[in-house]
Amino acid sequence: MKPTRTWIVIADGSRAHILLNEGPGKALSFVPGTDFRHATPPNREIYTERPGRTHESAGVSRSAEDRNDAHAQQKEKFVQTLIAFLRDKLSVKDFDRWVLVAPPEILSDFREHLDPTLKHVLAGELAKDLTKIPSGEILGHLHGVLPV
Repeated sequence: MKPTRTWIVIADGSRAHILLNEGPGKALSFVPGTDFRHATPPNREIYTERPGRTHESAGVSRSAEDRNDAHAQQKEKFVQTLIAFLRDKLSVKDFDRWVLVAPPEILSDFREHLDPTLKHVLAGELAKDLTKIPSGEILGHLHGVLPV
């Protein structure tokens, strides 16, 4: 019987890596080619100048232009890149199911952009930032999410 291949996606807003588990009692192994890095500088570095000013539609008042949160947009773009990668790898059956481990705000971005195909094989979620934890210690955090 072929083991169930579970990918554990460990992500935050700018880094991600994927580990493989092939069943209870098996160790985690790093999936080659799945170390993702994305530059997401803070807004203070993106916006180096003060916002422009605009005239009000009525009267002579002026106000500062609104700015979108470029930092959050960069994080969302990174999440969309990861989702596209997972969709491609699922289509060629590189994994059977997956678990997402990410901080709550990144989990929210994932939920917003997941398609039904990836939702169907999502085995669990863990709202923690484990991107800096050594892979040998990650199994200890997954007991409630994945049978280890």
